[in-house]
Amino acid sequence: MVGIGAYKTYTAEHLVLNAKCDCVEVVYLCQYTGLKDKNGIEIYEGDIVEFTNLDLPNMVIRFDNGSFMLCEDKNSTYEELRMNYAVEVVGNIYDNPELIE
Repeated sequence: MVGIGAYKTYTAEHLVLNAKCDCVEVVYLCQYTGLKDKNGIEIYEGDIVEFTNLDLPNMVIRFDNGSFMLCEDKNSTYEELRMNYAVEVVGNIYDNPELIE
């Protein structure tokens, strides 16, 4: 979609209008981690993942200090996301915020 936009750089939230300015869509741009979950789904910043082999709560993927980190919420940090974790993407913080409450 080609459109006119208002951009917030820190939240990666983009408001997009069509040429007639009658359609508004909020698009969240998230960075790809380079990793995939156990089902082959790409994992992006802002995704909520569930551990399939560990008894841990759902975690949010966040980019912090040059690494993708596992976080229990938007303000905490657990540890760096690694390839050997068996995780499944169950949603994201924009469409499914209730998954981390």
